[in-house]
Amino acid sequence: MYRDRSGPQDAGNDSPRWNLMHQLPLALALSLYFALACFTVGNVGVVGEVAAGWKAGPPPMVAVSLSSEPTWSGPYAQPNAGSSLGFLKASQTRPMEYLRLGPFHVPLALNSYTGAIADWPARLLHAATGSWRLVMALHLLLGAGLIGLVHRFALTWAGPRAAGLASMLLASDWSFVYYRKVLSGIELALQLGLILFLWGLWKHRQGGRSRSLVAAGLGIGLMAKITFLPVLLASLLALVLVRPGKGGRRSRHPRAGMKRLVLGVGLLLLPLLVSLLHHQLFLAGDLEVRSHDNLSLQWSRVLDGLGSMVGGKAPAREDIFNLLYFLGEPLDWFVPALGAEVVPRWGLALRLLGWSFVLLGLAVAWRPRSEGADGRDALLRFLSVALPLQLLFLFACNRDIHHLGQVSPVLALLGGLALERCSSVQAASSVRRCSLGVVLALPLVLAGVSSLVRTDGVLQGITAPTFSRQGQASLVQMLREQGVRELWTSDYDLYGVFEVLMPRLKVRHAWGAVSTGRRRDDLTLGILRAARGGHWLIVRPTAPMIYNLHPSTSRVVSLAADIGMQVREVARLQDERGTWARLLEVGADGNRSQ
Repeated sequence: MYRDRSGPQDAGNDSPRWNLMHQLPLALALSLYFALACFTVGNVGVVGEVAAGWKAGPPPMVAVSLSSEPTWSGPYAQPNAGSSLGFLKASQTRPMEYLRLGPFHVPLALNSYTGAIADWPARLLHAATGSWRLVMALHLLLGAGLIGLVHRFALTWAGPRAAGLASMLLASDWSFVYYRKVLSGIELALQLGLILFLWGLWKHRQGGRSRSLVAAGLGIGLMAKITFLPVLLASLLALVLVRPGKGGRRSRHPRAGMKRLVLGVGLLLLPLLVSLLHHQLFLAGDLEVRSHDNLSLQWSRVLDGLGSMVGGKAPAREDIFNLLYFLGEPLDWFVPALGAEVVPRWGLALRLLGWSFVLLGLAVAWRPRSEGADGRDALLRFLSVALPLQLLFLFACNRDIHHLGQVSPVLALLGGLALERCSSVQAASSVRRCSLGVVLALPLVLAGVSSLVRTDGVLQGITAPTFSRQGQASLVQMLREQGVRELWTSDYDLYGVFEVLMPRLKVRHAWGAVSTGRRRDDLTLGILRAARGGHWLIVRPTAPMIYNLHPSTSRVVSLAADIGMQVREVARLQDERGTWARLLEVGADGNRSQ
């Protein structure tokens, strides 16, 4: 018979029937998760900057200067603005640090604050199969593992009913399912690190041995991305504020244990440390790209975000209301971020109803109790302080909604425990508690399913089809029909896309040079000179960004004529808003392109 000595002695655990059935909710949750993953969010294309971390082969070619001949971001082409130290290669664009082992490129750091190890499984799979759909399937399978881990966490500390509710909430959470199909292993590692860290933290407060769990969570989270720091600090602050449980046991050899913890975390952080040293020592003064991959620009974005909270201006994707979108209707995020049409908000009423039940459960857990704190109530009180702090700290650093999605598992845990606590007030028997808990969870589950089902319809109405699978397929078809062999792009959203969808196409990206903010006409001339005999693809941008250049065809033709070149538009793609993609054929000097 199942009994976790460190967890709560729930009445439902005493029944042999529960020992056979408490895994059934997990099976139902996983079935729902895979159904939603397979039949919703089918119109999202390849996210290029994400694919740059897991795609097989060399990194995308990005020009950081077009003043004379192109200067490339990495040491794989001449002239370059990167650095080579034996097998180590430093670049100005993703991946910013990697190993060159003969024909193999092994990323160590995607940028100055993001490690690359979490994407190694996907990279191996892509190298073996060449299929980005299988990479997506891998991330979905790993997401199912996270649902299982959340279920086990709740089962250990709050019993089978809370575990079943938490797993159902996570399986139907829009952010969790959507970003499994859009983002990479980095976000999975962040969520895994957070769950393990919280588990170790709670086990320590209950008097158990937890150093391995804390070290694993800390190392995995920081290895994935430095933005793990906000949720780490928020969790520790919540533990200090709530002061739950018994307190950890004193280690017999605290110094030795601390050394092992520091050594383990240090090893996982080694790739980021190597990248930092390589860039600081050998690329100092040679950074030409103005990219959010560099800490300097990322820090300025943080300051801009903080300023926008008191009336300043922030990027469209970092709208001041993103926190409300995350907790309410996440599809609303596509309106300011990608120019989608206004979406129906009837699902918001379901979420408000569901969160009211969660708040009722929190009120029950926080009420004074003469008989002492129940283990589930203590954990629920801790999560009710930790989650708001995590969201607040993340929101202060970066308000893009996918950063907030990092805490989706914690949100599901909080919801599952609170709904179980709410159901226990009105129902005495285990069966009635279970039934009532499911009823109370339905509004949140149905709201999540509704948002996922409607996502593809929202994506069809965005201003830039380059984000959608359908739009990317149209671009690929156009390039193939025109027999394009060498292509230049000047839009950041195309970075890494064709390298995955058309691996034999020779693609060159100009967004690095565009980001420097030089005169647009000079940049246009630079691309024309570099693209002689090839093609230039100009697309409608998803949002105003420093990376994008999209001059009119007439302006390009006029500038080309001034330097004795011939350019003509050979194909275009249109939607209800007009032309969104133009393919220009760039002729050689003095020769008319026919």
